[in-house]
Amino acid sequence: MIPIHLGGRRELFVDDFMIEQRSPGAEFRSHCLARKEAVFSVDAPHEFTNASGYQSIVKDGARYLLYYRAGGRYPAPAGMSSSQDWKLCVIESNDGIHWKRPSLYLRPSGPNVVLDGEMTREVAPDPICPAVTTVFKDSNPDCPPEEKFKMIVTSESNDAWRGMYLFVSEDGFHFRCKSKKKFELDSSCDSQNLAFFDPNIGEYRIYHRHIYFEPVELRTIRTHRTKDFTVFTDGNDLQFDDGHFMQLYTNTIQPYFRAEHILLGFPMRYVNYDLRWDASLLARPGYEHRVFRAFRQNPHDIRYGTVSTDSILISSRDGVHFKRHPEAILRPGPMTEGSWVYGDSSLFTGMIPTRSALGFGAPDELSFYSNENYWENGATRFRRCSIRMDGFVSVHFSADGGELLTKAFTFSGGRLELNMETSAWGFFQVEFLDENAHPVPGFTFGESLPESCDALDAAPRWKEHGADLRSLEGRVVRMKIHARDADLYSFQFVPFREEPKIGSPAEYSTEGV
Repeated sequence: MIPIHLGGRRELFVDDFMIEQRSPGAEFRSHCLARKEAVFSVDAPHEFTNASGYQSIVKDGARYLLYYRAGGRYPAPAGMSSSQDWKLCVIESNDGIHWKRPSLYLRPSGPNVVLDGEMTREVAPDPICPAVTTVFKDSNPDCPPEEKFKMIVTSESNDAWRGMYLFVSEDGFHFRCKSKKKFELDSSCDSQNLAFFDPNIGEYRIYHRHIYFEPVELRTIRTHRTKDFTVFTDGNDLQFDDGHFMQLYTNTIQPYFRAEHILLGFPMRYVNYDLRWDASLLARPGYEHRVFRAFRQNPHDIRYGTVSTDSILISSRDGVHFKRHPEAILRPGPMTEGSWVYGDSSLFTGMIPTRSALGFGAPDELSFYSNENYWENGATRFRRCSIRMDGFVSVHFSADGGELLTKAFTFSGGRLELNMETSAWGFFQVEFLDENAHPVPGFTFGESLPESCDALDAAPRWKEHGADLRSLEGRVVRMKIHARDADLYSFQFVPFREEPKIGSPAEYSTEGV
């Protein structure tokens, strides 16, 4: 077997790429996002909407920009009228928790509007919907500075398949249409469509929505590659490995910023319960709203009353074949007002490292954002949700203990850091095997110090070597981890650094002084 050349990259356990063998006491475990505070409400007079969706988050230096659709509304039973006055607005934050509207005044339709219907009619040869967009910052080293912000905007034409346009900007606020004509990808594209530059292939990847109507209706995701957003190649439907029938409405796929060779997506999953209209609906909130959407509004459709949505995790290393984790990463949650509805629990594209509310040196966590109160009376809210850094999937070691053996690899660096969580009773130990699968002297389980921790960078240690792995750098090795009552989320080899020396008990004793 050809060894994997890790270098110093971080590896996650969202798939079994690094795993050669697991004992029964070491199993994959998916983890859910935890709902935190509501951080924003789309309630200003110029943007008020109960249908804000397809949001995207972009890091720009020390700040974050969050783009969201606003202005348009769906009707609601309490007298809220519908509106098609869609626009794209932006808010900004330095910490991912506190958000504010910038005073830009670029468009007469509002102080933080960057795209509206009037603008799209001015600049594009085809009707464009400012409500269906995704903004990203181009990491292509050859990208001109005046085009470093890019926006994918969906066509609003009545063709069988909609197309998309490319808008560009230097500052993330002043956008212009670059596309001379829409790019058509033989796809419905009537949901959030996105793109990004993938340094692993030196091209842009674009992911967009597609619907099949035969033999059964299926909402899924399609991808293409492009060098310049004029010629598109390698069109493929995403391939999933789990065998489940699922309707995926959005995709939010991006390179994971802590391990950019891995693509992560958090698509909204659409569940219509076979369009059943029965007493089970009484268990879900807002029955009168469901009746209104299903039978009384214009247009109406029974699915508008029955559907609920949540979000799942998908991951890939080649951009086409994805590991799909069927357990929801964001469930609809408690049955409160405005929940368990069509468009609820839909995650935005992008994530932000945020400080932990625990304080006292607790490590940063990852924050995601989701819709709340979608298609209801009142404004859509944005809810922050959090998860441990790299904490999407772990290898969970049971109370009886378990072992994990990696495939053969080489690494660069002199120290191993594990994103590991144990109980006080739990522990982990690490052993290295050589290319012939024999334990390496000095780095065996018998010489490994049992460690208990909860850290993003826990370093295993051995009796004679401490955490120093420089003697193994560049060698073909396997790693075996034995643990009890613990979760392993990721690992990375980093440069060696000296540690403080641990004195003997006699050195610290004050007896006889």
